[in-house]
Amino acid sequence: MTSISSYQTLSGDPKSARRRRLRLWAELVLLFVVAPPAVFLIADALNVRVFMVMAVILPIFVMLLIGDRTFPWRATFGRWPPLLELAHILALFIPVALATAAAVRWMTPGSFLWLPRYRPDLWLTIMVFYPIASAASQELIYRVLFFHRYESLFAGHRGAMIVSNAVLFGAAHILFGNWVAIVLSAAGGVLFAWRYDRTHTFWPVWIEHSLYGNLVFTVGLGQYLYSGR
Repeated sequence: MTSISSYQTLSGDPKSARRRRLRLWAELVLLFVVAPPAVFLIADALNVRVFMVMAVILPIFVMLLIGDRTFPWRATFGRWPPLLELAHILALFIPVALATAAAVRWMTPGSFLWLPRYRPDLWLTIMVFYPIASAASQELIYRVLFFHRYESLFAGHRGAMIVSNAVLFGAAHILFGNWVAIVLSAAGGVLFAWRYDRTHTFWPVWIEHSLYGNLVFTVGLGQYLYSGR
């Protein structure tokens, strides 16, 4: 299933089509290259939490979808994933989770299960609110909006779009100041982008992102994905 955006139906006028593509590229760079570090810098300058700045900026992304009459709301949000898709997600997640836990236990035993062992209150808070506050907003921006609005820029090259999405998603996490955050996010970005390109629905990729995000904070890797802001 492929989304159809008004931006994909380019005018027959080559100049008009070229201008539209340039506007879309400029918008993509502004929102996905310039905006992430800007959010962190603004939060630092105002001495507030990053999520407070994101709460102000998120409506901009939502308005881009609301303003697009071709966006398939029902197809994107109105279908719960079938059991086969959920089984596919779990079949990949379980071995990855076990391997990740074993790697953390072996490489950094002091960090292994640190939150559930020493801060169970904070761990439970993250388990509940990470899927709602973080995974949901990231998937809305990086998968739902990105794949619908900028699909035409990749001219049907699905692999290039998936890789570009993953690179941008990983690059946004450079703000955490460590290579682990970038690598983990880029790897997750490939998986989430592939999942969304496969289903074009929000819920499977949200479930998958939530599982891996909570895994990271559970096994002891959360220190690499927390900025203190």
